Amino acid sequence: MGKSKKTQMETSSVKTKAAGETTAHGSGQAEDGRAGNGQIENSSAGGRRNGGSQNKMAVMPMNTLLLTMSVPLMLSLLVQSLYNIVDSIFVSRYSEQALTATSLVYAIQFLMIAVGVGTNVGLNSLLSRYVGAKKNEDACRAATTGLILNIASALIFSLVGIFFAKPIAGLMTSDPELKTLCIQYMQVCVIFCYGTFIQTQGCFMKKN
Repeated sequence: MGKSKKTQMETSSVKTKAAGETTAHGSGQAEDGRAGNGQIENSSAGGRRNGGSQNKMAVMPMNTLLLTMSVPLMLSLLVQSLYNIVDSIFVSRYSEQALTATSLVYAIQFLMIAVGVGTNVGLNSLLSRYVGAKKNEDACRAATTGLILNIASALIFSLVGIFFAKPIAGLMTSDPELKTLCIQYMQVCVIFCYGTFIQTQGCFMKKN
């Protein structure tokens, strides 16, 4: 009888220990579950807070993205083309020779636009890679380098227009009066061409 009681007591104590371990294990799993849910909620809240800083190329609808990226560029190129068109409208009231001069110098203007767009297309591609890779410092350095390149390009065109306007105009026409008008109009265009290059860079950088 004494042995059976002792055995029953040992069995009951083992069952009590097992029940306690099961309860503790269940409580630990519940705590882990609550902690996991808290982490998920925190990550979701962080995603919502950081939603405004996400790359728009990854989250914006395709049609809206095309409009926001293409319309500013088209308007910029249209404004640059309108420079010569508006000049031609007003100059045509002065004389036919002056209108011809603006038409000839438009080749130089188009060359400036081509250099500006070509430089900034490459800059935009570089910036897109850096922004996508979260390399903000490299993106800032690339933007600064692009600005320096645009200013340097504008300076080169200015110097060429100031010192080589006569030989260039001589290649365009042999008429002395038309040549003089070409020189005058060309120098105005190239000396104040800084806005063209900086405007083009600003338009491309707006995409990022």
